[in-house]
Amino acid sequence: MNMEKRSMEFYQMYKEKVSNKETKDLFERLEKMEEEHYHLLKRSLESLEANKSLDDINLDLGDGEEILEKGSEGLKGFNLEQSMTDLPILRMAYQMESDFAKYYKVASEKESDPEAKRILLSLSKWEDTHEELFAGLVENSMKALWADQGFAPF
Repeated sequence: MNMEKRSMEFYQMYKEKVSNKETKDLFERLEKMEEEHYHLLKRSLESLEANKSLDDINLDLGDGEEILEKGSEGLKGFNLEQSMTDLPILRMAYQMESDFAKYYKVASEKESDPEAKRILLSLSKWEDTHEELFAGLVENSMKALWADQGFAPF
């Protein structure tokens, strides 16, 4: 739960620091999604502590796919200033999402309870999609930076 809370805080803080409007919008949507992840884990923990089944935990977090579609739209238009400002932040977001995806995957492999395993696998898949999104954004930002500097090795 702590990881999801930290990622929510990350997006909350850095949405004010990125210069690309679409990136700001994406960070705002991801902040909300990470908050949903946090509440999902909190409900799961409360159910386990009360010896209740996790079968009733709803894994539908609503607009997850929509976040990816909207997130990748319009984010190809980085200019030099935006790339210089946003690239380090995008790299941090990519690394964070990558770490979370790996964490949930490993945790699911070690989990013996099928209900808990289901939740961890779902979280791993959601974080995988975030990781893929940021991998593309980092690449687009780097290409824009290189192109604006007159160096394009591609």
